[in-house]
Amino acid sequence: MVISIGWNISTKPKRQESPQPVVAFTTVKTNNQDNVGVNQNILFDTIVLNEGGGFHSQHGLFIAPARGIYIFTATVLHMPQASISLHAAITHNGQDVALLHSSANVFDQGTQTVILKIEPGDEVWVRNVHYGGELITGAKFSSFSGILINHL
Repeated sequence: MVISIGWNISTKPKRQESPQPVVAFTTVKTNNQDNVGVNQNILFDTIVLNEGGGFHSQHGLFIAPARGIYIFTATVLHMPQASISLHAAITHNGQDVALLHSSANVFDQGTQTVILKIEPGDEVWVRNVHYGGELITGAKFSSFSGILINHL
């Protein structure tokens, strides 16, 4: 006669992990934005996704609900303007992190992607820099997105 007894010989207690917050947003411009001044925010008026509630379309501003490593990307389409290029920036807490460039006299898009360490309450946005009177195209040609890739 064979008797089989099942034993759980694991002595490691199971680690309780808190759930990872989901923070992700994608926004697009559907309306053109005319006469954008120097240091003025570029507004992305249509929210496609806003998990975690961090994006605020009325100001074009992402306010981080959680600490972590994030990826942000922005693309801006500039309308043709004689002798005026577009310089925009992905800005973190008032500091420009990366610049986007679009050429004068043609429809041209500038794009940048950055990876940032973000604290709760930090702000990230896209703003016009260097030249005033800019014309930014809507019609979903301009976008701003971000995602929390590692909660710290």
